Amino acid sequence: MGAAHSASEEVRELVGKTGFSSDQIEQLHRRFKQLSGDQPTIRKEHFNNVPDLELNPIRSKIIRAFFDNRNLRKAPSGLADEINFEDFLTIMAYFRPIDTAMDEDQVQLCRREKLRFLFHMYDSDSDGRITLEEYRNVVEELLSGNPHIEKESARTIADGAMMEAASVCVGQMSVSGRPDRTESTPVLLTTVPGPGTEQCSETLPAFLTRVETHQRFQRRERCARPGRPGFGACRPGV
Repeated sequence: MGAAHSASEEVRELVGKTGFSSDQIEQLHRRFKQLSGDQPTIRKEHFNNVPDLELNPIRSKIIRAFFDNRNLRKAPSGLADEINFEDFLTIMAYFRPIDTAMDEDQVQLCRREKLRFLFHMYDSDSDGRITLEEYRNVVEELLSGNPHIEKESARTIADGAMMEAASVCVGQMSVSGRPDRTESTPVLLTTVPGPGTEQCSETLPAFLTRVETHQRFQRRERCARPGRPGFGACRPGV
């Protein structure tokens, strides 16, 4: 009786931490046990036989994300050797759809958590910034399965993404290499040694600002076009 009560209490705590229902947690626990071979922890090699990951071009980054201490909220850098079931749920929670019952503040927080997770996938060396080379690596991996896109084209796409980040988050760069800015324009994009565009790198605040600005623009575009789904349905400030 005591053990059953303890297990039920543990499930309730996991529901509160992750947002999954008790039924979903039970299903994920069965999946975890299948992956781990009925062991209390799983390691990277346990993901080798997951069919859904076999053909995914960023398979290695997805697996790495499960062991990234930043995503596990355990440390600002580094990778865990193994994770337990609660860790597994913590990572799986990033993939949950946004609950329609959430209020506006909760939705914003949820989106930010998902974007933070995405940023960590780009920031492969955990230094708190995404360099142009890291952008390129992700784009090249994503396009690696497409025989019609050459490597040089993938590099051009990555360069364009970084230049968009520079224009949205900083604005005009001065000759001295320091961003020209007003008090209302914070320095979100910084520079590191290197010629030309190679010196660009994007911090987490810059990444969040750029993506959220783009999302707001898209939502307003949908609301402003008659005949389009969602026309006139936007709330003020959304």
